[in-house]
Amino acid sequence: MKNLSVIVVLGFVLLVAGCAGTSRPVTVSASDGLQIKEFSADRADIFSSETVVLDLEVENVGGTKAENVVAKLFGGISGWGGDATAEKTMGRGSGNALSAPTADQNIPGDFNRKTWTVKAPDLAQGLIQTYDLGMRVRYDYSTTSITPIDVISYDQFDLLRRQGSFTQGLTVTQNSNGPIKISLEGRAPMRPDSPGGSVEESLILTITNVGTGVTFRDTGTANDFPTQVSLGRVTFAIETSKGNDALKCDIGDGALVNTGTVTLRRGVEEVRIPCILRIDAGKVSAGVPKETMTATITAGYSYAIDGMAPVKVTSIRDTVAGLPGTPSGGATTTTVPGGTTTTTVPDDTGPVMGAILPLFSSEGNPQYYMIQGVYDPDSGVRECTITDPSGNSFAMTKQGSANCKGSNANDKCDFIKVVTFPAGEILPLTVTCTNGAGKTSPQDGRIMQLSAATLSTDVAPATDTTAPSSGKLITNYVYNGRSATLIIDGIQDRQSGIDPNSCKLMLPGDGNVIVGQVNLQGPLPCQSYACSGTVNYVPSTDSSGNPISMNGPHEYKVVCTNRAGTVRTLETADSSIIYFSNL
Repeated sequence: MKNLSVIVVLGFVLLVAGCAGTSRPVTVSASDGLQIKEFSADRADIFSSETVVLDLEVENVGGTKAENVVAKLFGGISGWGGDATAEKTMGRGSGNALSAPTADQNIPGDFNRKTWTVKAPDLAQGLIQTYDLGMRVRYDYSTTSITPIDVISYDQFDLLRRQGSFTQGLTVTQNSNGPIKISLEGRAPMRPDSPGGSVEESLILTITNVGTGVTFRDTGTANDFPTQVSLGRVTFAIETSKGNDALKCDIGDGALVNTGTVTLRRGVEEVRIPCILRIDAGKVSAGVPKETMTATITAGYSYAIDGMAPVKVTSIRDTVAGLPGTPSGGATTTTVPGGTTTTTVPDDTGPVMGAILPLFSSEGNPQYYMIQGVYDPDSGVRECTITDPSGNSFAMTKQGSANCKGSNANDKCDFIKVVTFPAGEILPLTVTCTNGAGKTSPQDGRIMQLSAATLSTDVAPATDTTAPSSGKLITNYVYNGRSATLIIDGIQDRQSGIDPNSCKLMLPGDGNVIVGQVNLQGPLPCQSYACSGTVNYVPSTDSSGNPISMNGPHEYKVVCTNRAGTVRTLETADSSIIYFSNL
């Protein structure tokens, strides 16, 4: 007999919600419970030790409630920091539940979103590695099937036989939406073997995984993930309109049961179970041509689905791999009267440099670029230049300590430059810094230039209840009393984009004093890709414009509003530190 022909796996049915107040379309899938609507990294090309925000969006598109929804990272995440090992629950209430859609009422299934902030590993000099970061979402689900079975009396069978019109087909099973499907297959109509006799027929119960993930059953540990012991396990329970003992199945030990636990073949495919339907003679209706009994079978299981997000990590170590060691060669020794000996070692290593930021720009538009945290512990930093793909070099402006000499936070500098680079999807940049001894260090970086056509699909939804990512201040080192250009990176709202005039730099604390308006630059409207922004800032001056010393770190924050008109202004105060130094 055929065992899978009656299982029809439907594609996705997309029903656009038409009722008032519903802004999200109703998505229904015959072969899924939960769907990962998105799993992505806010930046797919980073430097070692930088942080990345991983965004997971999950929706129930099946037929029943998902419970105990839990997500965790796997795969290439090994060796990363931050939230790399964090498991996060999703859904509502103590059961972490997500309700199913109600398509006929235009009610979409429950939707939930979580983020993980992870830190890339510190790669050795010269290494570039792409990590396939995996996300696994587990949940508990059920599929319910109903199989109508026609049963005719012996008198009706005898009449049809004498007329030459008695034929039998196969039963047909209907399922609720979900990744596990149930088929109960047998001959129909069924009949007694003799007048006044009982009905006894063989059927095959088939349980099949038609989803994209793996099924399992927990082994007593709440919210666990699939293991070798639990992989492929499904429980089932049978009810019929002729009593729950009318249909029983042999799950492998010879005993006939109407409830039990089975394991799919190879843990991921299907299992076929022989069953017997018995209807006592007293329960077979007499005097009517036929009756239709029903067999209802419910499968309970846990299910796991996966998403992948590749992230490329490039080492930012310079030629001396961190802090320069003691230079060799050319040492001179001086002895002064009294016997004191001083050894002077020339500085023959280049400056230490951070990353080139930001990573995204708009094609043909001027934009500020910055090399972070530049210093030389021995002879300070004299200059830095940035070179475009055509070989053109531009001198950069220094902000921070007078000579960028030393390795403490207050000793470092940032170098900035506004440049319009030639068009190209991905552009290599090089910043070269020279120390006081004339030694240089290069730092290579890459930016992605995006054309207006690339961003033309960015549309703000009518409503958006998710706060924008306010960005982080990446300019850390400025002079007291001297005008500085502050750069903010990672300004983005994935659902509706950023209001171009809404971002401000503020002082946390009393009154949330606005320091300045943030001028957005890069791939506006900051929806598919993160923008950067600049603020012209004159720190620490009195009423006469004279500098006031503010040595040490001071915290600031960035505030942005998204483009959805019904959403309030949301303030995300990522810690952003500026170190002030005197000339």
